[in-house]
Amino acid sequence: GTTAELTDVEIAAEVPVERPSEDVAEVDPASADGAPLPTSTEAVAALALPRRYCGAIEGTGLSLVDRLDYVEDALVKHAFANKKQATLQQYFQPK
Repeated sequence: GTTAELTDVEIAAEVPVERPSEDVAEVDPASADGAPLPTSTEAVAALALPRRYCGAIEGTGLSLVDRLDYVEDALVKHAFANKKQATLQQYFQPK
């Protein structure tokens, strides 16, 4: 069979992110409406629309796409830094 090479974004999408409980987490005034913060996967996926739009802008579009690449890289690094390693028992548990 063929094997596909995964991108950093696809790898980060597979990484479970440990989320702190609400009483332990600091309250962000920008998200005080009670809506949960998006996951890193959702945040990276949300960049697709502005990336497409900026890519179509003549003149400065590519520099904007470069900045979005920087944001995406930061999100992926954050996801890796906050990943929770699975235990050996979790690999052998029936699903």
